[in-house]
Amino acid sequence: MERGTRDGIELLSEDVLHNILSRLPALSYASAACVSRSWRRVAAAVLSRPKLASAISLNPSCKDAVEEVLDSVLSRPIRPHFAIACVGIKFSLERTQKLITKKLGSATPVITSFASGIIGGDAMSEEFTITGSDAISEEFTEVNWGFDFEDGDDFDLPTNRDQGIVLIVGFMPGLKVDAIPLLRGSEEPCTPLIDKFVMDVRDYSAAVSGCTSPTGIVMFGGTGADLEYVLEEMGGYCSILCFG
Repeated sequence: MERGTRDGIELLSEDVLHNILSRLPALSYASAACVSRSWRRVAAAVLSRPKLASAISLNPSCKDAVEEVLDSVLSRPIRPHFAIACVGIKFSLERTQKLITKKLGSATPVITSFASGIIGGDAMSEEFTITGSDAISEEFTEVNWGFDFEDGDDFDLPTNRDQGIVLIVGFMPGLKVDAIPLLRGSEEPCTPLIDKFVMDVRDYSAAVSGCTSPTGIVMFGGTGADLEYVLEEMGGYCSILCFG
């Protein structure tokens, strides 16, 4: 019986197998890629281009919100190379980081930061949701965070203000990704240690590619971070995209 079943599976055409694998959740997809060489080849074709998966949850429970967005982004084939999480200020950055890392593994770099507004596809309904002070269109659901309104204003404020998360998971074939901290000096005025940061970036880039200059750097800065100063000090080292 097992032999007949195995032979039947092996008779599947690559087009049919590609269609099946492309519908699997991430964990099942990873397991299917290990079945045989032919399955691994088809699995590689399913994820042959860069891919981003994102989801948003406004669940007031940090644990439940993280589980919802993780389940959503991992509901289709993807090999997480990195994850970026933006959360409301009433969520714990440390706890969010630990929950995501536990699911994706310590080898996947995870960047977690606070946000005054987020946008994304809802993890439960797959509808688009915007949070913040401005709505892009009437087709979107808008939730305001951190704003006080005068009595009589026509707003239905949610009970979960400042609670929620948007998670982005990225797959970048051929690229190596890591999270490298930009430390500050221990003495006033606690300026960023730019030279050490550049050296850390060079060392990592050289270790994975043999080249000391990376393809690019994405920088995230919290409240009070002077990213303009960092950019000026780093000069034209490489392409840098900043979020602060």
